[in-house]
Amino acid sequence: MSSVGNAVSVLALPLVALLDLHAHAWQVGLLSACTFASYAVLALPVGAWLDRRMRRPFVLAGDLGRGLALASIPIAHAVGLLTVTQLVVVALVVGAFSVVFDVAYQSWLPGLVDPKDLVAANGRLGATDSAGRLIGPGVAGLLVAAIGASATVGLDAVSFVAAGAATLAVRNREKPHGALAAEGGSALAGLHWLTRQAALRAVVACTATANLFVATWLAAETVYLIRTLNAGATVTGAVLGLGSAGGVFGGLLAARVSQRLGSARTLLLCAAAGGPCALLAVVTTGVAGPWALSFGLLGITATAAIYGAGSVSYRQQATPPALLARVTAAIRVTTYGVLPLGALLGGVLASTAGPRDTLLIAAAGYGTSALWLLPFARTRDLPLSQSLATTTTARQAIA
Repeated sequence: MSSVGNAVSVLALPLVALLDLHAHAWQVGLLSACTFASYAVLALPVGAWLDRRMRRPFVLAGDLGRGLALASIPIAHAVGLLTVTQLVVVALVVGAFSVVFDVAYQSWLPGLVDPKDLVAANGRLGATDSAGRLIGPGVAGLLVAAIGASATVGLDAVSFVAAGAATLAVRNREKPHGALAAEGGSALAGLHWLTRQAALRAVVACTATANLFVATWLAAETVYLIRTLNAGATVTGAVLGLGSAGGVFGGLLAARVSQRLGSARTLLLCAAAGGPCALLAVVTTGVAGPWALSFGLLGITATAAIYGAGSVSYRQQATPPALLARVTAAIRVTTYGVLPLGALLGGVLASTAGPRDTLLIAAAGYGTSALWLLPFARTRDLPLSQSLATTTTARQAIA
């Protein structure tokens, strides 16, 4: 449910700004930047905090907090007090609770499943997330057309509450981690450990580069559809929803692809394919209109889902359990910390160079992310030896 809520928010919040408040393109970019700004500030301390606690309560808190923040938007709109400033504040609050949710749930999963099942489990999560992205924009577009953008955000808030209820229904007990009994440990420990892992560093750098230009893309995407291609809210939602369908298939195929190609080749090929798909998505709109964007997005979301499942699984397998939340937080600081910069860049470029050129620049930049993985081009699987040695030492120390 929170996947659907996230997907609705991605479209509904910019539409509130564009349709209800007639915001400028740079303000839409600022709104997107604020959604992710909390990762740069909060991820490390949240990771250190969660390494000493059970994760499930904080997955629940992340959903409920986002629902309450979003609920303030339709209330303010109903009484005529909604402003762009409030949207920015809500985006910051939603971003803060998203940090708690993301670090908690990605650290929670390895305590619920066996290590050999991580790629398949992360693939299914990716498919579920992509299904939400498939459904969410279409639902958002229809709802915006029917009841307005602000009221749609109100229904989105309800979806986060429903996601919290689903979390309460999880019966599997979280396996205890040694770190839960240890109150010591620096918030920077995960970052220090990460800097000594060459393969994982390359994966993080690849992801951060891709995310920088994805954020640039997202800041201009809705503006391009609404104002350049004159697509209405319903068509915009349908285009983005259809484009997300690739992520469903990619997530379901992630384990099979990784087993056949190996982790290194899978990540390299998926990272390399994203840029050409993004360029295709923009170039073909000049001939076929907004629907052409969906076909390029299908390739982007499919490869991104396979890449995401593989990269997260590699990190979970390579990281000592006592450091998992802190390493996850350190990676979030790096890979999500660039998102506000990309969103601001996208907003500025959309206001100056225009939305279409912004998307072309973002597509070209996205394609460069694969360069970080070229040192492993001749390797089937990313090396685990250094990480496994560290893990063994950590487990012996805990015992």
